[in-house]
Amino acid sequence: MAHLTLMEQLHTELRDLGAIEIMIGMIQMIFGIPLIFAESYSYPAIIGAPWFTGFWYVMAGSLTVHLIYSRTPASVSI
Repeated sequence: MAHLTLMEQLHTELRDLGAIEIMIGMIQMIFGIPLIFAESYSYPAIIGAPWFTGFWYVMAGSLTVHLIYSRTPASVSI
């Protein structure tokens, strides 16, 4: 087993975390679709909670992956 440096390990873990956040967001938005048809008077479906939270998961994961691959100081200091 190859030993990774601390920066390589951090790079790998953050990339995986970003990918997992993107997948969680997509799953949450997909599971929100049947919620409309199952219970039309459901408060989370009315205010759009599955889609907003899924959108923010996807955005956070995308930002994490983007920051891993772009090493410019301007993109890191958001």
